[in-house]
Amino acid sequence: MNKPRKTSPFQLLVEGQDDQWVAINLLQRNGYNFEDASAGRLIDAVMPYVLAHDGVDDLLRNVGLMIKGGYHCIGVILDADHPPYDRWAQLETVLSGTGIALPARPVVGGLVLSGPPRFGAWVMPDNVGEGMLEDFLVGMVPEQDRIWQHAVDVTRRARELGAPLKEIHATKGAMHAWLSWQDPSGHPLGRALGYGTLRHDTPEALRFVASFSDLFQVRPTRKI
Repeated sequence: MNKPRKTSPFQLLVEGQDDQWVAINLLQRNGYNFEDASAGRLIDAVMPYVLAHDGVDDLLRNVGLMIKGGYHCIGVILDADHPPYDRWAQLETVLSGTGIALPARPVVGGLVLSGPPRFGAWVMPDNVGEGMLEDFLVGMVPEQDRIWQHAVDVTRRARELGAPLKEIHATKGAMHAWLSWQDPSGHPLGRALGYGTLRHDTPEALRFVASFSDLFQVRPTRKI
């Protein structure tokens, strides 16, 4: 078996390592095989290499070059963040002149364009609202959990007491506080998905998985 390679013509571009391992572990929990690049292919497609960047600016600098680089299929995952940022407009700007024409706004359920190259985009958390990776993961906190709201409350209280955490990062702070109270304590985001601390089968998660499957034309190789 061959893992996806960095030189693969199938690429999924993400902002950083947290995004990289969240995507990989979420997909693996849903039956996709990142240990074998050819597993589950439907046509002439393979599992992509998930390429982590050094933040959104690095990703945006790279994506236009990759569109022109002869790749067969490219997916992009980036955070919507909050105003004044308009990540979709930034993505549209860097893709101008590449032949990839984006719709005016992100597509509910994830954008997939036939290309060439085949191109897709998912804007965290849900292609609709403001936010980031951690806002996406909030929907994967188990329904029976009794401490998530406490994590939100104590994060808010910490800010009231002078913690320099920005308001736009409050959910991020709460998520990491919540993970620090698990056993074992303090898993990175991706590992929390891999170990089942966070759910993999919520509506939010499955919409992302369906968009990935549609874009790269692959399917799960095992039942979950």
